Amino acid sequence: MDAHEAARRWIAGYSAAWKARDPDAVARLYADDAIYRSHPFRDPLHGSTGVLDYSRWAFSSEQDVDFWFGEPVADGGSAAVEYWAVILQRDGAISTLAGTVVLRFAGDGRVAEHRDYWSLEQGRRSPYDGWAASP
Repeated sequence: MDAHEAARRWIAGYSAAWKARDPDAVARLYADDAIYRSHPFRDPLHGSTGVLDYSRWAFSSEQDVDFWFGEPVADGGSAAVEYWAVILQRDGAISTLAGTVVLRFAGDGRVAEHRDYWSLEQGRRSPYDGWAASP
């Protein structure tokens, strides 16, 4: 399993699922026994069912979203991917989410471990010049 290619497949799959707000499609990207950390200070979620529950919760508040993923940086069986999103909430509020996800892949290319590090700001913020440029 090539981690760079697995990360690109994850980006494509997650992008399609996020655009459609399809939590089932997100869950299919993860191994049945995956460990999912949505934030460093939250308890981990377990398995693709934990990912499904989290995705349902996260997507339920979103009315629309514009998002971008950077080029993955991969080594061994892991990859890191930057992301940026401008989210229109169902209540009309707009927020900007920027972060990095660190992924470890199982042998079949699904995510075995997901660690997310992010920051959330109120309002619309565009990615800065040079954002997600390849190292």
